[in-house]
Amino acid sequence: IATEPSTTFLAAAPDGSTVAVDMMGRRAYRLTGSRQQNLPLYAHESHSIYTFGVAPDGAIWVWDQLLPGFRIHTAEGAVADFVLPLLETQAVPYPLAMSIGPDGGFLLLGGGKLMRFDRDGTLRWSLDRLAGAVNEALPQAAGLAVDWQRGLIYLADSSGRRIVKLLDRDLAARGKA
Repeated sequence: IATEPSTTFLAAAPDGSTVAVDMMGRRAYRLTGSRQQNLPLYAHESHSIYTFGVAPDGAIWVWDQLLPGFRIHTAEGAVADFVLPLLETQAVPYPLAMSIGPDGGFLLLGGGKLMRFDRDGTLRWSLDRLAGAVNEALPQAAGLAVDWQRGLIYLADSSGRRIVKLLDRDLAARGKA
């Protein structure tokens, strides 16, 4: 039984493998069955990976705070592209959760903001408050899951002990087309 908190983050890949990033050990790898393949996701010796995801096409997106933006890697770990959110640097929150859609658009959650971007980094919308009578602020950090086909966005607010369900009508309309 492990007694230390885990510093390894996981993301499922569309090929059934799992991409893992060990923050403390500063290494990344892909697990396929009992096979482990090292991935060169760290940009340099002082780079840290706190947020990453695997896109539906298998590309691995790694947040790089120095850009600030994403380095997009192939499934084997080679750098293939970059995406920079088209905002002033100070307006880009440090993402604590992210999701990448089938069209390359992405959602970032961090600093009490949820932001949706197009593949080219153009901001589609930003949300920092929940609509309703209370008009409460979004959680500072939460788990994020997205049903891109239906336009449903789920935030797992552990401090509020609830799941917040949001609808992106534009995504939902595209999913029906």
